[in-house]
Amino acid sequence: TLTSASIYPFPPSPNIEPITRVIEVVVQRKIDPLFGGGLAANGDMVLKTNAVVDSYDSDLVDSDGNPLSYEDQATNEYNGKLYGSSEGNLGSNSNITLEGSAVVMGDATPGPDGTVNQEDNSYVSGSTTPAMEDNVLTPVQLPQGYLMWPTSDLPDSAETLSPGNYHFTDFELDSNRTLLIEGPATIVISADALVLRSNAHLLIDGSGGPVNIYIVDSTPDSDSELLMRSNSTIHSITNDPTDITIHVVGDSEITLASNARIHAGINAPESEVHLSSNTKVYGAIVADTVKLSANAKVHFDLKMLRQPDPNGELLPMEILSWRIVQ
Repeated sequence: TLTSASIYPFPPSPNIEPITRVIEVVVQRKIDPLFGGGLAANGDMVLKTNAVVDSYDSDLVDSDGNPLSYEDQATNEYNGKLYGSSEGNLGSNSNITLEGSAVVMGDATPGPDGTVNQEDNSYVSGSTTPAMEDNVLTPVQLPQGYLMWPTSDLPDSAETLSPGNYHFTDFELDSNRTLLIEGPATIVISADALVLRSNAHLLIDGSGGPVNIYIVDSTPDSDSELLMRSNSTIHSITNDPTDITIHVVGDSEITLASNARIHAGINAPESEVHLSSNTKVYGAIVADTVKLSANAKVHFDLKMLRQPDPNGELLPMEILSWRIVQ
């Protein structure tokens, strides 16, 4: 809030009685978010049968102040089914294909020379107009000085990682294992992938600050740099996707197997992302190419629009309101 007093006229005139006014202006800096929609890709984007992209807002609460989950907010009905709100926008610098009964509650924006190919009973609630220009996806920047951090494998016996900086050469959770990471934490994984076996769970406590995980593609022959097997989960204690962001460096593959669930942002602008059947993502994805298999779902959290990209541009201020105080 800015308050300013001024006198009219200025400079003073002997022939005019001066008038003093005090004006209060409320301003905020514009936000350049890392995630501007549910899906963003440089190359082709494919949504298979019954795949869904929609939105919700994890900041919303009920009349008693209790957080409203996506399921609480899924009140948008189409073709007899309930969806979240209609701001689950997706965009590609190439083509977007929607196969049998795929649903986008929001805009589906192809590249300037691309198209939206809608097959069978697919549905887009918003615009399918091509973009005027390509959306430039910013390469991932690794944390400064991470090469000086001590390196190790993730200890097999670890149940909790305290706040801090970590550099792991191996990060794999075996089936039925749960690991808690307390934020704020920055984790770099190099020489191997982030792997969650079936029914493994990566839990985040973001009450002290967010967790950022960086995966470095230092093994080009590996099958996948981020691999979640069936029924594995990644989420925070409060299921807030802004508590954890996974950044993938280089041309990699990201595979989320059937029934995997993740509440996070996935920032992998050079990688191929494949969501298998019945996978659920609460958050957003930036990738080179994206494929959603049958019944895969991406629920974009609108809270992410209010989270600035730490490596983004410093945008100018904007006026929210103003009033004359006296």
